[in-house]
Amino acid sequence: MYPLLFEYGPLVIRSYGVMIMLGIILGTFVALREGKRVGLLQTTILDFALYAVIAGIVGARLWHVANEWSTLYQDHPWEILAIWNGGLAIQGVVLGGIIVTVWYTKTHHLDFWRFADVGALGLILGQAIGRIGCTLNGCSYGVPANLPWSIYLAGRWRQPVQIYEFLADLAIFGLLWSLRRRKPFEGFLFLLYIISYSTVRITLDSLRADTDIVIYGLRWAQLAGMAGLTLGLLLLVWRYRQYRKETTIKLGRL
Repeated sequence: MYPLLFEYGPLVIRSYGVMIMLGIILGTFVALREGKRVGLLQTTILDFALYAVIAGIVGARLWHVANEWSTLYQDHPWEILAIWNGGLAIQGVVLGGIIVTVWYTKTHHLDFWRFADVGALGLILGQAIGRIGCTLNGCSYGVPANLPWSIYLAGRWRQPVQIYEFLADLAIFGLLWSLRRRKPFEGFLFLLYIISYSTVRITLDSLRADTDIVIYGLRWAQLAGMAGLTLGLLLLVWRYRQYRKETTIKLGRL
């Protein structure tokens, strides 16, 4: 692994931080491109991106600290601020992003669902790049495995869970990107992202070795994934029914 890309005296450039920044930059670029296509101002996207990045990082760190408090931070609380060492949970990013999206769209009188669709494209691409950072940093590692594609981490050959998720995230991005011009209603891409990514975490986290089992053989990320999958499906059905109702009303006026 290569947690340090460059070090010169007090200057330390870590691969995890570089990949996170690269993910933010490319994710924002994708959101700008899609936002322009659907009629959102570029300045609006950039303004929102600043709030979203802050909310995402704070949410990601708080989620991670809450889950690992007793094992990592209870005796070393000053480590809470050391995000360059890893420890950003994507569940907190999504939750923080949703909260700030609701606030921003309500404040600026924008369509939440349209905004969420644009954000989902940038977010999943950023997540994929972030998993490269996890791989280089040596965190989020898998269970021991003797496979031709195993990677050596924490003294053992292991399942390359980070690479699995990187590929899964890219696949989700490709799916959302291919459907962006054919989505049946606003919010479809965002809800499809929630459903598909939740399914990925439910599946892949069974191969993780760096997190504790909470209940019935499940980890926190899997429980969060089940909640996300359930909520995403319910909202998808609700949005579809809402779309059908709106379409029927429009046809009735013709």
